Amino acid sequence: MTPALLALLLAAPWVDPTGRVRCDAPDRFSSLPNLPWRFERDDGLRQLVFLTVRPVSIGPAQRAAELLQRAGASPLGELPDGLKAAFAIAPTEPTWAGVLVLGPPSADVQAEANALAATCRKATPSVTNGRVFDVTRRLSAQIPFGLDALDLRNAGAVQGEGFTLRVTAVQRKGTATLQELSTEWLQPSGAKLEGTAGASAGPATAPLPAVIATGTLVQSGVEYVIEVAAIDLGNGEVGGLSLSSTRPALQRARSTLDAMLRTLTVTAQ
Repeated sequence: MTPALLALLLAAPWVDPTGRVRCDAPDRFSSLPNLPWRFERDDGLRQLVFLTVRPVSIGPAQRAAELLQRAGASPLGELPDGLKAAFAIAPTEPTWAGVLVLGPPSADVQAEANALAATCRKATPSVTNGRVFDVTRRLSAQIPFGLDALDLRNAGAVQGEGFTLRVTAVQRKGTATLQELSTEWLQPSGAKLEGTAGASAGPATAPLPAVIATGTLVQSGVEYVIEVAAIDLGNGEVGGLSLSSTRPALQRARSTLDAMLRTLTVTAQ
């Protein structure tokens, strides 16, 4: 995996380090750099901390109260710095999942924590049945013959000599065009935009419109080509594929991208 590809990984639902449990964060939240278990809302007024909790005999509610107290909160969730905190635990299997919500005193953080805990569930593999899946496990593509498949930060990816492709998480499209989205998704890699081109995904009988943004950058003396495909899934949502390739491997990498685009499928929520 190249450093350029790491920069392309978009904010995703939290998945515990074992890959066995996952919880969903609302659209306005994104994980903090190098802290994948901690999320912040775009207005800065909420913070979430997800963690794995070992099942205990006292049950999830009592265990949540204990952990809230350990965080320095009063029984009412008041913190010394004026914030309010709430903790909720989902009794998932094989381990429990917990979420701590921090917000202003006026917020009903306990209700928010309970709602977030309700999204926690047992995670399914990102690579299974010959396909690679995004972090939502709704978007997938077939693994091309002869390539290795791997889990890359809780999403499926394929890897060949000199290149890696990863399935991009399903998310709301909003008002942006596919061209705007593809260039926006390319920016975090630091690659210089070289251009965009129209494409399609899915079967030829029912193609989905797509736009691929291409950029280049040099790291440690090696030139990389970064391509990001933004795909309109036809239901108010978008997803895609991201590619990072060395220049010598580009031809095979692009052939792999085309093959995966043709086999891309999405399931309803």
